[in-house]
Amino acid sequence: MSTLLPDESYCKSELGKLLYAGRKTHEYKAEVVDQREINGIFSHVEYDVVITVMPTDQIVNEPKKFKAATRYKEVNKLHSQLSIIHKQLYLKESVPKYPGPVMFGANSPEVTQERRKATGTFLNFVVSNPVLCKTKVLQEFVENFEELFENASNSSKVIIPTSDRPLSDLCTPVLGSLETGLQLPKQCSVESGPEELTEEEERVVRS
Repeated sequence: MSTLLPDESYCKSELGKLLYAGRKTHEYKAEVVDQREINGIFSHVEYDVVITVMPTDQIVNEPKKFKAATRYKEVNKLHSQLSIIHKQLYLKESVPKYPGPVMFGANSPEVTQERRKATGTFLNFVVSNPVLCKTKVLQEFVENFEELFENASNSSKVIIPTSDRPLSDLCTPVLGSLETGLQLPKQCSVESGPEELTEEEERVVRS
């Protein structure tokens, strides 16, 4: 039985298809973005892995990100399987080393940090290898990855200072105001022309 999928149609996830057939138009990056300890009878640590698919033409297409939680034993199994396939196919470069299991202290900060770093390094190597991305074991591994959709940012309000606005904008009468007979401010009067002088002002002017 072949270790590689025959073509893209055999991929069961969108991420799998992009890893299989998008090599000429995309670049790939894997990283561990977070981790948490799961308490219970068999406590363990989960690692949040994000695989980013970056189009070479980012003017037209935006990068896509896929995320899934995984455990050390799952990545360790994948590492063992892909290391054998890598050797059998005589592929270039060497598969990065991965830390082995420990009897005690598996959830200690030292061990989890070492595993987190090694997981990111190993998966980044895998997604960058076009042959390993076509293997059945890798395709099965990425089936649980779900695409991340960033929330649209709230549109910022543009506030224009009143002092910078033309007086005509401030004094433009509203049709509704005219129809309802609301009194407009004096400086916003719709009538143009000089104001009438009082009798006292006329006497001052004539004198």
